Amino acid sequence: GVIVWAPKVGLPGSYADITSARVNKVEEHLEDGEFFLADRGYIGLRRAITPFRGASRRNPVNRAFNRRISSAHIVVEHVMGRIKIFSCLQHKWRHAYHLQCVAFHLCAQLANVWMRVSPPRTHCAALLL
Repeated sequence: GVIVWAPKVGLPGSYADITSARVNKVEEHLEDGEFFLADRGYIGLRRAITPFRGASRRNPVNRAFNRRISSAHIVVEHVMGRIKIFSCLQHKWRHAYHLQCVAFHLCAQLANVWMRVSPPRTHCAALLL
């Protein structure tokens, strides 16, 4: 897992994942026929692969699908953990607003290098192929 896209527009304050995805037009960055793995915060986006919820998740096929999604999502969490380790992202941003995206993109690129040098250990790498 590597970071292939990050928003250029930061949203001030706290926003729902789906709001951020819509404001940053995540789906416009995808190629035809391409989808992205997402958690429940993105349910409602056409091209997000999200787990089933509610009564539909009790179906054995849907339950198996949710388990696969959860296993693959572990890779995403490992990647996010590597980004969040940078101290400039751990605290409230107190510098020029336009530099926040620059700092995030720099941290994302450093995390990508780190993942190439030392990939996160996971049992579900085959799910991403």
